[in-house]
Amino acid sequence: MKKIVNLVVVVFLALLAISASARTIKIPENRPVIAVDIPDAWEPEGTDRGVGAEDPDEVVTVFFEVAASEKQMNRLIDEGFEWLTQEHGLKINGDSKSESEIAIGGVKSTLLNFDAMSKEFGAAKVGFILAPIEEVKRLLVITYWITAKEFTDKHDAALSRIFASVRPLR
Repeated sequence: MKKIVNLVVVVFLALLAISASARTIKIPENRPVIAVDIPDAWEPEGTDRGVGAEDPDEVVTVFFEVAASEKQMNRLIDEGFEWLTQEHGLKINGDSKSESEIAIGGVKSTLLNFDAMSKEFGAAKVGFILAPIEEVKRLLVITYWITAKEFTDKHDAALSRIFASVRPLR
């Protein structure tokens, strides 16, 4: 019995530490319609239309931005490609494009994924997740850059928790 109580206490303290190490970010900052929990260690920073964050290992970079229309969503995607290619010098293989479904905060979303190459970091995965948030009549655009060779289960688990935390604000 004592072992079970000790185990419950350890699990509770671990969960408390995990929840305390992430903060809820409201997007966009000026008129928030979506919230997401991002670990403090990822040092989330505000952008013009959302928030960006990078894991401490500098393996995963992710941006969450809100679009009010499909036209604005397409502009965010174009700006994401520009940021990846012009500012960071990634070579994106357009022929590698794959499209699939993914759940973001319980919402059926579209995942656009591409293979890329970075002179500095080598092979990478880049792409966009497009999540319609019906309750607030907005589109969430998630831009990501993952350095493939360093990506581990730890990074995958962190991204999964972040993506699952997305929720509309009413």
